[in-house]
Amino acid sequence: MTKTKRTDMRRKDRAITDDSWIKDFLYRAPFMTIAFVNNEQPFVYPISFVYSEPDNAIFFHGTPMGSLRQLVEKNPSVSLTIAEMGRLLPSETAMGFSVEFESVVVFGNCRAISDFEEGSRALHLMIDKYFPHLERGKDYRATTPGEFKATSVYKVAIEEWSGKKKKEEDDFKGAFFYPYHEK
Repeated sequence: MTKTKRTDMRRKDRAITDDSWIKDFLYRAPFMTIAFVNNEQPFVYPISFVYSEPDNAIFFHGTPMGSLRQLVEKNPSVSLTIAEMGRLLPSETAMGFSVEFESVVVFGNCRAISDFEEGSRALHLMIDKYFPHLERGKDYRATTPGEFKATSVYKVAIEEWSGKKKKEEDDFKGAFFYPYHEK
């Protein structure tokens, strides 16, 4: 994919130049944050999504009314980030502490999908991603036109992306995973 200044990285040693790695990351990542700008005010939304390589796009959905829909209609330019945290990396100095990560940043244009067929396909791509064990027509019925009108399905046409990764050796002294759900 073409790169411009907005996806150029200062830390070239962490840049991912393999588009297949980025595509794989987009397929497997569970969550993204998407950013919009309105009158110089940034807005960021955390949301589930699905990547479609044939469409060169990311799909997500939300309510048909509200600030998200208004932001898309006013300014379709968006940026989104998908990231995964790796191990925490201790150090003997405060400045040396760090964390492993993998991330992708995407720039593109977002629009609400008005066509039922396209929107329904996008919704079912999302269901297939998050509920792969369930079968349409057996475990649930397909989206109806009435249900489609009750939501907004969005398509982000990908213009540009970049990937970044920080990974240390497996035997990094003292490395550990953050205890997200420790009780």
